[in-house]
Amino acid sequence: MASDKRSYTSANFSLDLDSFKCGILQKCEGGDVEAAVVNVARADQYTVMKHVGNLKYNDFKVQCSLAMGKPLQDWIDSSLNMKYLRKSGAIHAADFNRDVRYTRHFSDGLLSDITFPGGDGSAKDAAYLNLTWSPEKIWNTTGSGKIETAPTDVKQKVYMPSNFEVTVDGVGKDFTKMIAKFDAITCKQKNVRDDVGIMRDSNLEPSSMEFPNFSVTISEEMSAPFWTWHEDFVIKGNNDETKHRNGSVVYKSTNLKDDLLTLNLHTMGIFKGTPDALENAKDAVRRVKFDMYLEQITVGKWG
Repeated sequence: MASDKRSYTSANFSLDLDSFKCGILQKCEGGDVEAAVVNVARADQYTVMKHVGNLKYNDFKVQCSLAMGKPLQDWIDSSLNMKYLRKSGAIHAADFNRDVRYTRHFSDGLLSDITFPGGDGSAKDAAYLNLTWSPEKIWNTTGSGKIETAPTDVKQKVYMPSNFEVTVDGVGKDFTKMIAKFDAITCKQKNVRDDVGIMRDSNLEPSSMEFPNFSVTISEEMSAPFWTWHEDFVIKGNNDETKHRNGSVVYKSTNLKDDLLTLNLHTMGIFKGTPDALENAKDAVRRVKFDMYLEQITVGKWG
């Protein structure tokens, strides 16, 4: 007897956190469950016996808008401030009619990677926030109902990488507004699994947070304030705590009036300046890339 079920094309994915609808996801992968395979060699047999051991819940990886529901914003804020909220929720997969086909649930997740998009004045495609989190447990259910097109408390907006503002203390606005691009910013939270006795599921505990370097590219003609800082901080060695600087990144909406997200960059120190390679008759504006370390990133405000 032929099955009356048909395949479907996946088209829409949404995220719930703590039973709160946080909005549509651009991309989602991971969240699979697997078991370790244990080999048992026996003296009385040539073959090796095998059985499954502890369960492994693989990380979720998603791309999403900078304007998502408040529980997701709170999750990011707390992680950057090393307060480590645990979140439970679900990802719903739906077809083109927005009918949910299946739901993947998770409990007690901890963020492990937070990647804020970079900026590029020449970019033409939208950019997204990338998140990775590690759950303590995952399970699947058959889907029901329809997914929401937007989070409950905020209107989702598109971020174009050409719409940004960067500030660095001691560098005038006339210079920072000429920054051509800045690299994506990835903050990594280390999470450690605590395997206990005969339990197949492991507890998950947070460890340290690693903040990245901040890199900007600016035309050589407008790079003088950065070179002055580099000369004083690196070459002359005037780099005690009082010489550190702060900065910010503002992600703008497409109308260039509304702010989607503001990041505060704390305790920055310049350590490298790299001009473009010299190339005869090259038809391009000559630029310089400056790398700065920083000690912490916090969210100033969400749109």
